[in-house]
Amino acid sequence: MSRGKSFLFSSSIILMKLLVTSVWANTDTTGALLRVSATSEVAVILEELPSALRDQAMEMLMSADDEFWVQRATKQISHARYVLTYRRHYYPGEQKQQLMLPPRQLWRIAFHDEQPRRAQIGSHDVLVRGFKFEALLLSDPESPAAADPALGRIGGVAREPFVLPLDPMWVFQRTGYACMDESENPPGSVFEENSENYFDHYCEGLGGDTWCHVTETPEESCVVALKDQSGSVETELVFERLAWDPRLADMARVKPLNRAQAAELAVNIDGLENNWTVFRYFEPGHCALVEQCVAAPGWRRLLLFDAEVINRGDKPLHLGNPVEQDLKAHNIFEFSNCHQHYHFSYYGEFSFDTASSSPGHKQAFCLIDTDRRFNDESTSLVSPYDSCRRQGMSPGWGDSYDAGLDCQWIDITTAGPVTEGYHGALRFDFNPHDMLCEGQPERTANGRFIFEATELKSANGDPVDRIACEFNNGHSLDNSATLSLEIGQGSFINEPCTGFEPSPMRDCGYAKASIQLACEPGAAVEIACENAGVPTVLRACDYSESLDVAIACTHRQALEFAVLEDGATTMRFNCPVARDPSEPGGQVAIFSSALFGDDDETLRCSASN
Repeated sequence: MSRGKSFLFSSSIILMKLLVTSVWANTDTTGALLRVSATSEVAVILEELPSALRDQAMEMLMSADDEFWVQRATKQISHARYVLTYRRHYYPGEQKQQLMLPPRQLWRIAFHDEQPRRAQIGSHDVLVRGFKFEALLLSDPESPAAADPALGRIGGVAREPFVLPLDPMWVFQRTGYACMDESENPPGSVFEENSENYFDHYCEGLGGDTWCHVTETPEESCVVALKDQSGSVETELVFERLAWDPRLADMARVKPLNRAQAAELAVNIDGLENNWTVFRYFEPGHCALVEQCVAAPGWRRLLLFDAEVINRGDKPLHLGNPVEQDLKAHNIFEFSNCHQHYHFSYYGEFSFDTASSSPGHKQAFCLIDTDRRFNDESTSLVSPYDSCRRQGMSPGWGDSYDAGLDCQWIDITTAGPVTEGYHGALRFDFNPHDMLCEGQPERTANGRFIFEATELKSANGDPVDRIACEFNNGHSLDNSATLSLEIGQGSFINEPCTGFEPSPMRDCGYAKASIQLACEPGAAVEIACENAGVPTVLRACDYSESLDVAIACTHRQALEFAVLEDGATTMRFNCPVARDPSEPGGQVAIFSSALFGDDDETLRCSASN
């Protein structure tokens, strides 16, 4: 149904660097106004903690300010994005299209109660708080009816039902692939930090319709997995067509100051600001190796980031079906035998410059609409470009690519010391060879593209042609973005948590591994740990001989984890076996994170077979 999508997460007002919210007096142009709302409740799960620690966690959560709860409520609502973006696929034969959420800076969260309450919801011991979500959509007058026939008149209401995670944090860690819709994605593209962008509560498990799943098919459906692991809440997003009100339109309008009079694409640097470092192991023959996205097999350290391009013009950039529109014949699109679909091979180039090296990668994508970035009278609520078989970009829409999507990264294993921090510059150059027509394409009398020769060659050595185009003046001025980064030690799990997170499944706040233990590869091993009474989350991870570094692992990568309350605890698992000749196994690294306050330096661990 789609390939990786990106959604920037913040509960505070974000002023996009490519967008501005402008306020005018009443204008002669009228459009459509829709109120989007939902009533829900959001929670923090407590039962993952030992019972003796739950009261202490609850006391700390009760003292959290409203911003903590706004972030959780915003995270929950963001899980509706996937289904809304690809809504027409859920209503075959009906005249229903996308119903997009408004830009994030317009979201408003209001709580029903001043304080959260402790409750038993299903099988879950939680601290819960009810809230109301509301925002305004502003569009042209015609497209609401195209999105849903009910919205073709003032007062019309469209309701979209959802089953959302009651606790929206760590859903991928808790439920795995049960709720992840990977349609048209390469295996392994879901990433812990952006997993809400793949969330689809309609996904079934084994024995049901498994069209959601690519990497693995879980036994449970999403609804069952949520109920069992994260808690679930049934709600609906309500879209209500309002009478035209210039004052409300002025409050909701998000558009560029200068909108080009043709298709005009620009890099949104906000995507690059969503970045993470992570360790991944690549077997020989992995698609990332075949497509030269990593330099070698084995453990690699990757810089993952989102990337987004926005159409700032007032005309669509149309490509259509790459096979039907001669794009394949002119080698602009190439078929990937590994991924089993066509790639647009000249979308962009990524690089990461440091004092010692400049690794880079040339990326290939489909070009489709994934995000409605403008909120104004000239931007449609619906887009025809929602599939790799219908490619292009609508005015006011963005094409986003998630961190974690196969090859949406740079291999920085040799860019700097793995065990130390360093600086670098991440750069995204979009449309570097002018293969996309940012302007007026030249066409034959029957409307087909005219092509012109280039000096480029395909992977098979065939000549590559580009669409002949009358480019906009200065079209490439906003086609690049550079972001200065400080790369920390290990991976993103070593970075501080943004707020108090008591779950032992959290992928943040772990200290650098200070304990390394030897064991017999493949044998059952018991790790015994003790401290001076500080409640601590422990995680057992791999150790890489070739990189000579402890792998700061995610929860899903961990060999085992445990919560150390007071005194001692044990973890039992099989000692890592050899992965390849350079990775013989037989070593375990222990990472730790204090549940409350600072880490204690008295942690001690030992291994026995």
